[in-house]
Amino acid sequence: MRSGMSALYDDVLLLDGVRTPWTDLNGALGQISPTDLGIAVARALLARGHDAGAVDSVLAGSVAQASFDAYLLPRHIGLYAGVPEAVPALQVQRVCGTGLELLRQASEQLQSGQASQVLCVAAESMTRNPIAAYTHRSGFRLGAAVEFHDFLWEALKDPAVGLDMRATAERLAQALRRQAGRRAEKTVMGPRFGLQPMLGQRPDGTWSFQAGSVLEGRNAIDALVRACLKFYAQRSSA
Repeated sequence: MRSGMSALYDDVLLLDGVRTPWTDLNGALGQISPTDLGIAVARALLARGHDAGAVDSVLAGSVAQASFDAYLLPRHIGLYAGVPEAVPALQVQRVCGTGLELLRQASEQLQSGQASQVLCVAAESMTRNPIAAYTHRSGFRLGAAVEFHDFLWEALKDPAVGLDMRATAERLAQALRRQAGRRAEKTVMGPRFGLQPMLGQRPDGTWSFQAGSVLEGRNAIDALVRACLKFYAQRSSA
């Protein structure tokens, strides 16, 4: 059996891209739903000279159920961005690989001739991950345990192997260092697409923000270092 998947595509181009700023937990974007974030960047992208009417497919990626309309996220992004109603919209989820999976599925549609232009949007809100319970649909018995849990914390742990995402990343980093025979080199974040000032409007009102806690450049590196130090401190005291 062949391990992994790979593909090469002809005449498949990434035409353009925009993104919101990255902000910290409970920061400037904390109370904006992934759907609204996706709508904002889709509108901004199409406003850069692209025809919404020429879009043949909408692919939207989101992992956490961070709003009550999460099931409809790709459909709402397409419609509110001006994509014709008849254009199909599909939700994609491959955990941390969701962004790449979006591009892979878009490439498949383009290569096969099912579409000539595909709008890909990835939207996530860690702050809005819910505090959830799966066992209380029938109500609460007197004196019984209330089983609410932090979805963000619980979802980052794989119960099959008993490792959370941080420990998994650390193991992979150590394995790659051993394989390469050298320490991991510094990496640079991917293409710096245009930063979209957040100002959006939907039929039920408007919203906007002034970014006061944006994680870009040195701020992002400093935040990552703080998170790593906290992780090591927790692990050593466990």
